[in-house]
Amino acid sequence: MEKVLTLSEVAEMIRVPAATLRYWRHQGTGPQSFKMGLIL
Repeated sequence: MEKVLTLSEVAEMIRVPAATLRYWRHQGTGPQSFKMGLIL
């Protein structure tokens, strides 16, 4: 089973600020990501 990492965990692992990961996600670059949430 694959582990899902939080944004903070990835930022710490690759030593970049979480804001950079959010920017990369917005730009469509950087590590592959997705958002998880509740469907109401």
